[in-house]
Amino acid sequence: MRVLANVGVIPGSVGTGITKVAVVTSGDSRVPMVFVPGFWHGAWCWSRVLEGLSSDRRTLAVDLLGQGLYARVPATVHTRPFDPAAFASERSPIADVTLDDSAALLVDQIRTFAADRPVALVAHSFGGVVATRVVEQIPEMIGHVAYVAAMMPTDGCSGIEILDAPEQEGELLAAALVGDPLVIGASRIDTGSETTRKQLREALYQDVEPGTVETAISLLSTDAPLGTAVGTTTATENGWGSVPRTYVRCRHDRSILLGMQDRLIREADERFPANPTRVVTLDTGHSPFLADPAALTRVLRDLT
Repeated sequence: MRVLANVGVIPGSVGTGITKVAVVTSGDSRVPMVFVPGFWHGAWCWSRVLEGLSSDRRTLAVDLLGQGLYARVPATVHTRPFDPAAFASERSPIADVTLDDSAALLVDQIRTFAADRPVALVAHSFGGVVATRVVEQIPEMIGHVAYVAAMMPTDGCSGIEILDAPEQEGELLAAALVGDPLVIGASRIDTGSETTRKQLREALYQDVEPGTVETAISLLSTDAPLGTAVGTTTATENGWGSVPRTYVRCRHDRSILLGMQDRLIREADERFPANPTRVVTLDTGHSPFLADPAALTRVLRDLT
Protein backbone atom coordinates (compact mmCIF):
# COMPACT_ATOMS: atom_id res chain seq x y z
CA MET A 1 0.00 0.00 0.00
CA ARG A 2 1.35 3.40 -0.96
CA VAL A 3 0.25 5.85 1.71
CA LEU A 4 0.92 9.58 1.77
CA ALA A 5 3.21 9.37 -1.22
CA ASN A 6 3.07 13.12 -1.59
CA VAL A 7 2.19 15.14 1.48
CA GLY A 8 2.34 18.89 1.31
CA VAL A 9 0.94 21.70 -0.78
CA ILE A 10 -0.37 22.22 -4.26
CA PRO A 11 1.39 25.31 -5.67
CA GLY A 12 -0.65 28.35 -6.51
CA SER A 13 -3.49 30.41 -5.08
CA VAL A 14 -6.85 31.87 -5.94
CA GLY A 15 -6.32 35.39 -4.81
CA THR A 16 -6.00 34.46 -1.16
CA GLY A 17 -2.29 35.11 -0.87
CA ILE A 18 -1.73 31.62 0.53
CA THR A 19 -0.85 28.30 -0.99
CA LYS A 20 -3.40 25.56 -1.52
CA VAL A 21 -3.04 23.09 1.32
CA ALA A 22 -3.77 19.43 0.80
CA VAL A 23 -2.81 15.87 1.64
CA VAL A 24 -2.33 13.75 -1.49
CA THR A 25 -1.96 9.98 -1.77
CA SER A 26 -1.00 7.91 -4.79
CA GLY A 27 -2.78 5.20 -6.76
CA ASP A 28 -4.36 5.71 -10.19
CA SER A 29 -6.57 2.80 -11.17
CA ARG A 30 -9.97 4.15 -10.02
CA VAL A 31 -11.84 7.46 -9.93
CA PRO A 32 -9.87 10.02 -7.89
CA MET A 33 -11.48 11.23 -4.66
CA VAL A 34 -11.40 14.68 -3.06
CA PHE A 35 -12.28 14.98 0.63
CA VAL A 36 -13.73 18.11 2.24
CA PRO A 37 -13.80 18.54 6.04
CA GLY A 38 -16.47 20.25 8.08
CA PHE A 39 -16.23 23.32 10.29
CA TRP A 40 -13.11 23.64 12.47
CA HIS A 41 -11.60 20.48 10.97
CA GLY A 42 -8.85 20.17 8.40
CA ALA A 43 -7.49 17.69 5.89
CA TRP A 44 -6.04 15.77 8.86
CA CYS A 45 -9.44 14.36 9.86
CA TRP A 46 -9.57 12.18 6.73
CA SER A 47 -6.13 10.59 7.16
CA ARG A 48 -7.34 7.14 8.28
CA VAL A 49 -9.80 6.94 5.39
CA LEU A 50 -7.13 7.98 2.90
CA GLU A 51 -4.90 5.21 4.18
CA GLY A 52 -7.58 2.68 3.31
CA LEU A 53 -8.18 4.04 -0.19
CA SER A 54 -4.72 5.02 -1.36
CA SER A 55 -3.72 1.62 -2.74
CA ASP A 56 -6.13 1.77 -5.67
CA ARG A 57 -6.77 5.45 -6.41
CA ARG A 58 -5.46 8.98 -6.05
CA THR A 59 -6.98 10.85 -3.12
CA LEU A 60 -6.84 14.45 -2.00
CA ALA A 61 -7.92 15.87 1.35
CA VAL A 62 -8.13 19.65 1.43
CA ASP A 63 -8.43 22.44 3.95
CA LEU A 64 -11.34 24.82 3.49
CA LEU A 65 -10.66 28.53 3.47
CA GLY A 66 -10.37 29.82 7.03
CA GLN A 67 -9.72 26.38 8.52
CA GLY A 68 -6.88 23.90 8.88
CA LEU A 69 -3.69 25.60 7.69
CA TYR A 70 -5.84 28.42 6.31
CA ALA A 71 -7.02 29.22 9.84
CA ARG A 72 -6.33 32.61 11.34
CA VAL A 73 -6.40 32.81 15.12
CA PRO A 74 -7.97 35.66 17.13
CA ALA A 75 -5.31 37.61 19.01
CA THR A 76 -7.13 37.10 22.31
CA VAL A 77 -6.41 33.35 22.16
CA HIS A 78 -2.85 34.11 23.26
CA THR A 79 -3.55 36.94 25.71
CA ARG A 80 -2.41 36.15 29.25
CA PRO A 81 -4.14 36.27 31.57
CA PHE A 82 -6.86 34.93 29.30
CA ASP A 83 -9.88 37.24 29.01
CA PRO A 84 -13.01 35.21 28.15
CA ALA A 85 -15.12 38.30 27.47
CA ALA A 86 -12.56 39.76 25.06
CA PHE A 87 -12.18 36.38 23.36
CA ALA A 88 -15.93 36.10 22.90
CA SER A 89 -16.24 39.56 21.33
CA GLU A 90 -13.12 39.93 19.14
CA ARG A 91 -13.92 40.23 15.43
CA SER A 92 -12.70 37.12 13.63
CA PRO A 93 -9.70 37.47 11.29
CA ILE A 94 -11.64 35.28 8.81
CA ALA A 95 -14.90 37.23 9.08
CA ASP A 96 -14.68 38.30 5.43
CA VAL A 97 -14.51 34.75 4.04
CA THR A 98 -17.66 33.92 2.04
CA LEU A 99 -19.16 30.82 0.50
CA ASP A 100 -18.06 32.19 -2.87
CA ASP A 101 -14.46 32.34 -1.61
CA SER A 102 -14.56 28.84 -0.13
CA ALA A 103 -16.06 27.37 -3.29
CA ALA A 104 -13.57 29.15 -5.55
CA LEU A 105 -10.66 27.64 -3.64
CA LEU A 106 -12.13 24.14 -3.74
CA VAL A 107 -12.84 24.40 -7.49
CA ASP A 108 -9.23 25.42 -8.04
CA GLN A 109 -7.97 22.56 -5.86
CA ILE A 110 -10.05 20.05 -7.81
CA ARG A 111 -8.92 21.35 -11.19
CA THR A 112 -5.26 21.33 -10.15
CA PHE A 113 -5.49 17.83 -8.71
CA ALA A 114 -7.59 16.12 -11.37
CA ALA A 115 -6.87 18.11 -14.54
CA ASP A 116 -9.68 17.06 -16.90
CA ARG A 117 -10.63 13.85 -15.11
CA PRO A 118 -13.89 13.84 -13.07
CA VAL A 119 -13.54 13.15 -9.36
CA ALA A 120 -15.70 11.79 -6.57
CA LEU A 121 -16.25 14.58 -4.04
CA VAL A 122 -16.77 13.58 -0.39
CA ALA A 123 -17.91 16.18 2.14
CA HIS A 124 -18.51 16.08 5.88
CA SER A 125 -20.82 18.24 7.99
CA PHE A 126 -20.64 21.95 7.01
CA GLY A 127 -18.34 20.98 4.16
CA GLY A 128 -21.50 19.85 2.41
CA VAL A 129 -22.54 23.49 1.93
CA VAL A 130 -19.34 24.14 -0.03
CA ALA A 131 -19.66 20.84 -1.91
CA THR A 132 -23.16 21.68 -3.11
CA ARG A 133 -21.98 25.04 -4.48
CA VAL A 134 -18.99 23.45 -6.22
CA VAL A 135 -21.00 20.62 -7.80
CA GLU A 136 -23.50 23.18 -9.08
CA GLN A 137 -20.65 25.20 -10.60
CA ILE A 138 -18.62 22.38 -12.19
CA PRO A 139 -20.88 19.32 -12.59
CA GLU A 140 -18.74 18.14 -15.49
CA MET A 141 -15.82 17.69 -13.07
CA ILE A 142 -17.77 15.70 -10.45
CA GLY A 143 -18.51 12.07 -11.23
CA HIS A 144 -20.14 11.44 -7.85
CA VAL A 145 -20.76 13.47 -4.69
CA ALA A 146 -21.04 11.89 -1.24
CA TYR A 147 -22.30 13.63 1.87
CA VAL A 148 -21.15 12.15 5.19
CA ALA A 149 -23.45 13.36 7.99
CA ALA A 150 -23.34 16.56 5.99
CA MET A 151 -25.50 19.50 5.08
CA MET A 152 -26.96 18.93 1.62
CA PRO A 153 -28.85 22.13 0.79
CA THR A 154 -30.50 22.20 -2.62
CA ASP A 155 -33.23 24.86 -2.42
CA GLY A 156 -31.37 28.04 -1.48
CA CYS A 157 -31.32 27.21 2.22
CA SER A 158 -28.21 28.23 4.17
CA GLY A 159 -26.29 26.14 6.65
CA ILE A 160 -27.46 28.39 9.47
CA GLU A 161 -31.08 27.80 8.48
CA ILE A 162 -30.49 24.05 8.52
CA LEU A 163 -29.12 24.26 12.06
CA ASP A 164 -32.20 26.22 13.14
CA ALA A 165 -34.67 23.71 11.67
CA PRO A 166 -37.12 21.90 13.99
CA GLU A 167 -35.40 18.60 13.19
CA GLN A 168 -32.32 19.92 15.00
CA GLU A 169 -34.01 20.26 18.37
CA GLY A 170 -31.83 18.48 20.90
CA GLU A 171 -28.52 18.78 19.04
CA LEU A 172 -25.50 19.26 21.28
CA LEU A 173 -23.05 21.32 19.22
CA ALA A 174 -24.47 24.84 19.59
CA ALA A 175 -23.72 24.83 23.31
CA ALA A 176 -19.99 24.75 22.55
CA LEU A 177 -20.02 28.05 20.63
CA VAL A 178 -18.55 31.21 22.15
CA GLY A 179 -19.83 34.71 21.41
CA ASP A 180 -22.35 35.91 18.85
CA PRO A 181 -21.43 34.71 15.34
CA LEU A 182 -23.23 37.69 13.79
CA VAL A 183 -21.02 40.06 15.78
CA ILE A 184 -17.66 38.31 15.49
CA GLY A 185 -18.20 36.92 11.97
CA ALA A 186 -17.44 33.31 12.88
CA SER A 187 -18.56 30.22 14.74
CA ARG A 188 -15.99 30.19 17.55
CA ILE A 189 -14.93 27.50 19.99
CA ASP A 190 -12.52 27.66 22.93
CA THR A 191 -10.62 24.39 22.91
CA GLY A 192 -8.64 25.58 25.94
CA SER A 193 -11.77 25.37 28.07
CA GLU A 194 -12.49 22.02 29.69
CA THR A 195 -16.20 22.81 29.55
CA THR A 196 -16.00 23.32 25.80
CA ARG A 197 -13.87 20.22 25.33
CA LYS A 198 -16.47 18.14 27.15
CA GLN A 199 -19.21 19.60 24.95
CA LEU A 200 -17.22 18.81 21.81
CA ARG A 201 -16.58 15.25 23.00
CA GLU A 202 -20.31 14.71 23.43
CA ALA A 203 -21.39 16.48 20.23
CA LEU A 204 -18.75 15.30 17.77
CA TYR A 205 -16.79 12.35 19.12
CA GLN A 206 -18.85 10.39 21.66
CA ASP A 207 -17.91 7.05 20.05
CA VAL A 208 -14.26 7.81 19.28
CA GLU A 209 -11.32 6.37 21.25
CA PRO A 210 -10.52 8.88 24.05
CA GLY A 211 -6.90 9.50 23.11
CA THR A 212 -7.88 10.25 19.52
CA VAL A 213 -10.63 12.56 20.76
CA GLU A 214 -8.22 14.70 22.76
CA THR A 215 -5.84 14.97 19.83
CA ALA A 216 -8.64 15.84 17.42
CA ILE A 217 -10.01 18.58 19.67
CA SER A 218 -6.52 20.06 19.98
CA LEU A 219 -6.28 20.21 16.18
CA LEU A 220 -9.57 22.05 15.68
CA SER A 221 -9.46 25.62 14.38
CA THR A 222 -10.78 28.31 16.71
CA ASP A 223 -13.02 29.99 14.13
CA ALA A 224 -15.13 28.82 11.20
CA PRO A 225 -16.30 31.56 8.82
CA LEU A 226 -19.87 32.75 9.23
CA GLY A 227 -19.90 33.80 5.57
CA THR A 228 -19.74 30.16 4.52
CA ALA A 229 -22.60 29.28 6.86
CA VAL A 230 -24.96 32.00 5.59
CA GLY A 231 -24.23 31.58 1.88
CA THR A 232 -26.83 29.83 -0.26
CA THR A 233 -26.95 27.72 -3.41
CA THR A 234 -29.97 26.74 -5.47
CA ALA A 235 -29.33 23.43 -7.21
CA THR A 236 -30.44 23.08 -10.83
CA GLU A 237 -31.33 20.15 -13.08
CA ASN A 238 -28.27 20.60 -15.28
CA GLY A 239 -25.94 21.37 -12.38
CA TRP A 240 -26.01 19.64 -9.01
CA GLY A 241 -29.10 17.66 -9.94
CA SER A 242 -27.31 15.91 -12.79
CA VAL A 243 -24.58 14.36 -10.62
CA PRO A 244 -25.01 10.94 -8.93
CA ARG A 245 -25.00 11.30 -5.15
CA THR A 246 -24.77 9.27 -1.96
CA TYR A 247 -25.74 10.26 1.55
CA VAL A 248 -24.02 8.48 4.45
CA ARG A 249 -26.39 8.72 7.40
CA CYS A 250 -24.82 8.54 10.85
CA ARG A 251 -27.41 6.98 13.12
CA HIS A 252 -26.09 8.36 16.41
CA ASP A 253 -25.16 11.85 15.23
CA ARG A 254 -25.64 14.49 17.93
CA SER A 255 -24.71 17.48 15.75
CA ILE A 256 -26.70 17.00 12.54
CA LEU A 257 -29.47 14.83 13.88
CA LEU A 258 -30.77 11.83 11.97
CA GLY A 259 -34.12 13.50 11.36
CA MET A 260 -32.34 16.44 9.74
CA GLN A 261 -30.24 14.13 7.61
CA ASP A 262 -33.41 12.38 6.42
CA ARG A 263 -35.09 15.69 5.64
CA LEU A 264 -32.16 16.77 3.46
CA ILE A 265 -32.30 13.48 1.57
CA ARG A 266 -36.06 13.76 1.12
CA GLU A 267 -35.90 17.35 -0.14
CA ALA A 268 -33.17 16.52 -2.64
CA ASP A 269 -35.12 13.56 -3.99
CA GLU A 270 -38.29 15.63 -4.28
CA ARG A 271 -36.44 18.23 -6.34
CA PHE A 272 -34.64 15.70 -8.52
CA PRO A 273 -36.72 12.49 -8.57
CA ALA A 274 -35.02 11.20 -11.71
CA ASN A 275 -31.70 11.15 -9.84
CA PRO A 276 -32.46 9.77 -6.37
CA THR A 277 -29.97 9.73 -3.52
CA ARG A 278 -28.22 6.46 -2.72
CA VAL A 279 -28.45 6.12 1.06
CA VAL A 280 -26.12 4.22 3.39
CA THR A 281 -26.35 4.17 7.18
CA LEU A 282 -23.48 3.80 9.65
CA ASP A 283 -23.88 3.09 13.37
CA THR A 284 -21.67 5.99 14.39
CA GLY A 285 -21.84 9.51 15.70
CA HIS A 286 -20.94 12.62 13.72
CA SER A 287 -17.33 11.64 12.96
CA PRO A 288 -17.19 8.18 11.33
CA PHE A 289 -13.75 8.95 9.85
CA LEU A 290 -12.45 8.61 13.43
CA ALA A 291 -15.07 6.35 15.03
CA ASP A 292 -15.12 3.66 12.33
CA PRO A 293 -12.84 4.62 9.43
CA ALA A 294 -12.83 1.06 8.07
CA ALA A 295 -16.62 1.02 7.65
CA LEU A 296 -16.63 4.45 6.03
CA THR A 297 -13.80 3.42 3.73
CA ARG A 298 -15.77 0.39 2.56
CA VAL A 299 -18.76 2.57 1.74
CA LEU A 300 -16.68 5.07 -0.19
CA ARG A 301 -14.74 2.42 -2.09
CA ASP A 302 -18.03 1.13 -3.49
CA LEU A 303 -19.09 4.51 -4.87
CA THR A 304 -16.99 4.39 -8.04
